Amino acid sequence: MKDAEEPQRVVYDLNTIESFTDDGNEIVTSLIQCDRAREPIDGDPRLIKVPRLTQNHKTLWESICARTEETKNQTRGDLRAKDIDMSKKFG
Repeated sequence: MKDAEEPQRVVYDLNTIESFTDDGNEIVTSLIQCDRAREPIDGDPRLIKVPRLTQNHKTLWESICARTEETKNQTRGDLRAKDIDMSKKFG
């Protein structure tokens, strides 16, 4: 396959189904693979279900995520400056 063309990238979704109810009266579920492939969606997976997503929406979301990460780093720096133990992971 070294000389062959690269195969098309596709994604198969997983769906949850209820298989049966066990002796403890709990529903047992299983994952099944959807038999139809789709094109992969690039970007943040939290935006997959947003209808009519424009480039402006994506840009705004990226800005919010960057600002959130920046704020986390600033907060950690502030806590370290006050000699607060940062060995624990906070978010």
